[in-house]
Amino acid sequence: MYCGKCGKEMPDTAKFCPNCGAENLEVKPSIPVGRPSVPSVPAFGLDGGKLRVALMVLGALHLLLFFFLSYGEVHLMSAMNTLFGSDFPSRLTALNTISLLKGCVDLGIEGASTALVEVSVLALLPVALGIAVLVLNLKKSGNVGLKCVVLSVLTLLAYGIFQADLRANEDLGLSLEGGMLAYVVAVAQIAVSVLVMKAQPKGKQ
Repeated sequence: MYCGKCGKEMPDTAKFCPNCGAENLEVKPSIPVGRPSVPSVPAFGLDGGKLRVALMVLGALHLLLFFFLSYGEVHLMSAMNTLFGSDFPSRLTALNTISLLKGCVDLGIEGASTALVEVSVLALLPVALGIAVLVLNLKKSGNVGLKCVVLSVLTLLAYGIFQADLRANEDLGLSLEGGMLAYVVAVAQIAVSVLVMKAQPKGKQ
């Protein structure tokens, strides 16, 4: 191309004429060469809604564990066979344990009344805590993540003390062999509660 002022030949990309210094008005702006722009990728985010649903499911599971989770086997004593008959379940669930201890109280076995109260409270405590977790997430109350962490840790402790109490009453015909699922559910509940706490905006935790 040629300069529009002096007529001298000049490079097509020159902004100014090298001969007279006049500005080249026909030059197109050069495209900057560099790293291609990368669209911003949103940071990893936690879906608080789905996490709360998971917490509600875990909270409701404690009610099912109360009725169906087997901690071992029940071996009825002869006197207990007379009271319950042969239809008494052999699986040692929380519900069956309470029924068994009620029978021990009826037979006048020493220490059965105290054991019944302790076991009943410890067996029902995870259920109550699970319902509390369920209600908190349904109501979407403030600090739900932190509250659920506290309730979940208490649930884990309650299961541990409950099993320790069962071991203390093995002389009543209890044989402990399982119950790990209760710990798995409680630990999972703690983990999800922590994620809910992290997913909540600052100031609402």
